[in-house]
Amino acid sequence: MWQLYRLELILYKKKERSRAKNSEITEKHLIYYEALKNLGFFDNLTPNSIILQLGVGHGQSLRTIIEKQTHIQPIGLDISFEALSFLKKNSSGNNVELICGDVLSLPFSNESIDRMFEVGLVEHFYEEDPFLGRIVDREKIVDSLKEAKRVLKKDGRIAFIQPSKHSTLYPYHKKLMN
Repeated sequence: MWQLYRLELILYKKKERSRAKNSEITEKHLIYYEALKNLGFFDNLTPNSIILQLGVGHGQSLRTIIEKQTHIQPIGLDISFEALSFLKKNSSGNNVELICGDVLSLPFSNESIDRMFEVGLVEHFYEEDPFLGRIVDREKIVDSLKEAKRVLKKDGRIAFIQPSKHSTLYPYHKKLMN
């Protein structure tokens, strides 16, 4: 009996930590949204403007934007089928188009996307060196930027959010993660 109660208590605490973590993620992504808004990322959008998140992952950033910008056509792209499956399962009611694809070869026509953004994606472009560890793969970063430019409309906008100690958003990250 004691073990069953203990297991229920552990599961309850785990669920509460998960809820707390989800609220932190939401707060963090609201900060990202406000930063994009203040930079004019959402200015001059027309109904059904296409906003693409590269490396959508769990989708919290895109879901935050969907809540605030209800007139857009959101698309989430990720190389991980598992991440997209999780997002689809946990984002009922949203009209998000999810695409499994690679940022180095985007499955879109030239000049077809109005706005594009990513959060922490570029940090995944690295190669493992047996002596030096992870080394930034600058060539892949440049190739992904060229590919993004190809699909972005002439008057489109792109934003790269890279949380780091040198970012103006770092104080907020530090506060949220403590």
